[in-house]
Amino acid sequence: MPNHVDIDGRITIAHPEIAIRKDFLRSYLIRLLSTTDFSSTSSFWVYLDRVALMHTGQASFSRRASRPELRVDYIHMALLLGYLLNLLIDEISILPIEERYKRGVLKAVTKVIFVQNDLFARQYLACAKGEGRFEALNLDTRMEEKDGVSVESIETEPISPLGSEP
Repeated sequence: MPNHVDIDGRITIAHPEIAIRKDFLRSYLIRLLSTTDFSSTSSFWVYLDRVALMHTGQASFSRRASRPELRVDYIHMALLLGYLLNLLIDEISILPIEERYKRGVLKAVTKVIFVQNDLFARQYLACAKGEGRFEALNLDTRMEEKDGVSVESIETEPISPLGSEP
């Protein structure tokens, strides 16, 4: 019996597929933690949306087009995000920085993980309704004048399943 399969036939941590998943998770975390542009027009949000879409079985990245579907149940993705958030909280909590900065970093990471979870929910709901998928985020930012102060506003195009009119 190969060393990457246990006696019940389940894959183990030594399985090559697990190594691939770990590499992707490492790349995802590097992107998550090294991004500095969190503006409403940042390509980072589209990346997070595509990560969510990819796990519903749709090919959201060109490199996935020729590969088998990647279908992971939403509950497992939510559990993974919760696990990652716990790990990040533990690691950020022991950083040798001032408490006020530490709290700010914790809040920011938590918000990004919550946004990622919302994007997962958005894509899974579209698939559950049989609507295929939602188009990638399309954000248009404009500066508006409100009470004499410039305020950034976000206008989004109506979200509709691919191939249908808004």
